[in-house]
This record gives sequence, C-alpha cells and structure tokens, in this order.
Amino acid sequence: MGSTAAAVTAQQLTTHGSRAAGDTAETGVTAEHFDEVYQGRRISGSAGTPLDAKFSVAQTGAHVPVALQVPIEPQVLIDGRALHVMTNADGTYTSVVNHYQSFRSLREVARAAVDSLGTATLSPVHHHG
Repeated sequence: MGSTAAAVTAQQLTTHGSRAAGDTAETGVTAEHFDEVYQGRRISGSAGTPLDAKFSVAQTGAHVPVALQVPIEPQVLIDGRALHVMTNADGTYTSVVNHYQSFRSLREVARAAVDSLGTATLSPVHHHG
C-alpha cells in the first residue's frame, strides 16, 4: 500500500441520530414526513435533517477524530414507486417529472408529479455511470 491515503482506514462509525421533526434551531431545515392519497394516488415522502456522524481514522498508527454531517436524501413514493427528487442549492426540490420547476416541499413535488403523470405509471430511473 505504501501511500498515506492507503494507510487511512476507518476504525469506528457511530451516528448520533437525526434531530427531532420540526427542529430548526441549528439548521434552519424542518424535517418533513407525509403519507396521503392525492388524486386517487398514494403519495408519501420524507426528508430529515442530516445525521451527525463521528468516527476516527488511523493514519500512521495515530487515531484522528473526524466529525461530519451525513446528508439524508429526500424520499418520495407515488403508488409505492420511487420518484427521483433532487435538492436544489436554495433548499427547494425538483424531480425528474417536473425538472424545470422548483417546489418548497416534498409534498408539492409529489402532487405536481401526480398532476403531470395523470393515469400513467411512474417508471424507474436508471442512473448512467
């Protein structure tokens, strides 16, 4: 291995849990969870504040503590099928169905997708790579 990068190994990873739903004191972000029927379609979604993660790495025999926040990807389902949702830099959301529109909440994204889909079934998204 020989290189410094190869000598860095994760020794311990512990997560300390997400903040409570609605907690905006530290991040300004409110956790969002919903599950409802809209236009005859079951929509559900969740997004939470990032998890705080702490771990240490071993580099040349010394353990160095590292702390970071692990982002939680937003999840939206329409009739049990995943709608690919992206978070914009300003905290709004967009989806593959309404790619050129921004929405303030995941519920708005899901409802707009249902409106656009009509009776069509949501198809799975395949990432290129």
